[in-house]
Amino acid sequence: MTVNISNRESIAQTQLRDHALRIVESAYKAIDTDSCIKDIVKLEGDNLLIGGNTFDINKYKSISVIGFGKASSKAAQALENILGEHITGGIILDKNPLICSRVQVFQGSHPQPTAQNVEASEKIANLSKSLTEEDLAIVIVSGGGSSLLCWPQSESDQGSRLYGDFLKSGGTINELNIIRKHLSGMKGGGLAKLLFPATVVGLILCDVPGEHYDVVASGPTYFDPTTADDAKALLERYNITDHFDFTETPKDKSLFEKVYNVPVVSNTIALVAMKKEAQALGYDVLSVGDEWYGSPNELVETLVKMKAPNTVIIGGGEPAMTVTHGGGSGGRNEYVSSLMIEHIPNDCVFVSFASDGIDNCSESAGGIVDSSTKEKSLTLSKTIKEYLDQYQHDELLTDLDARIITGPTEANVSDLFLLVCK
Repeated sequence: MTVNISNRESIAQTQLRDHALRIVESAYKAIDTDSCIKDIVKLEGDNLLIGGNTFDINKYKSISVIGFGKASSKAAQALENILGEHITGGIILDKNPLICSRVQVFQGSHPQPTAQNVEASEKIANLSKSLTEEDLAIVIVSGGGSSLLCWPQSESDQGSRLYGDFLKSGGTINELNIIRKHLSGMKGGGLAKLLFPATVVGLILCDVPGEHYDVVASGPTYFDPTTADDAKALLERYNITDHFDFTETPKDKSLFEKVYNVPVVSNTIALVAMKKEAQALGYDVLSVGDEWYGSPNELVETLVKMKAPNTVIIGGGEPAMTVTHGGGSGGRNEYVSSLMIEHIPNDCVFVSFASDGIDNCSESAGGIVDSSTKEKSLTLSKTIKEYLDQYQHDELLTDLDARIITGPTEANVSDLFLLVCK
């Protein structure tokens, strides 16, 4: 899928802004789901080559495709184009589903699960339990899967409470996923247990900052080293007093002997492409790394301190936000962009953007700001602080015509940001 910034013309008024958007576009191109799957999966005669592993398709009575997450239906389409009639069936669970020809596709909710997630996840569980040692299952694991893949019903009931409590805690997504694993029948290796004794190939499209493929969607095809006691300790650390019924994740390693997990894409691939594009445009490049979990304020301060002439500073991650009340709209990228307005150095452009094209539940991927944005903010009826105190960062960037609009990208590798300095 070619990702287009639909409002590019209105937000690319200067050369510096144009350069910033070209760097953004290079990231989206690098993480294109269809291209990434085609790079990893090849069919040569009867041999299915996946990430250095070879599978003789004649050995299997069936080849099923199971997937969940924001990139799952797009990845399933790519697999259908490669394997065609060799795919005998399967189930995909996606937030914005695309039509597939050989697998069933279901729509689920995100970021919180609903009954439709549980219903579709139960179908995945039943299919998984029906497979034998003569079957091959290709499992697409992508960002958003922790919410979409939700089974049994008790996980959904508890997960909704957990999400609300944890959003207020300031904890990291990795910590949230540790807790989620111990509420689920599929996460933390639970799906691998259901699929046993079939041969399983996990195609992992990583939305977690860095290359932590084993925690994507809370690791349904990976052995989980964490325990229920670890989950309980996190609740205590963040003073979450709600009661949760924890279960232990599978600890029998023999269940994973026929599981082959293959990394497909992560935010490091996007950052490499951003660096290459920035250098092609003639800039020096600095990086704050691919695992930024500090606060939005810390990110803004760090980038401003690193400012240098003719330099692009890049990074990826998920800045930690503590949301204390409702009433506004927008996600991390719009929030960070809003914070940057008052701190943006002259002759610089800042962009923070969601790789999936949707910043939480807003219609934008993120924001783009420079000194002209700061000047325009002085004409608004409310101060930036007033917008931010009510978490109205989507409204603020809308009022400033500072949003980046792409629509769903059918990819997801965490958030990305850059500061372009003239």
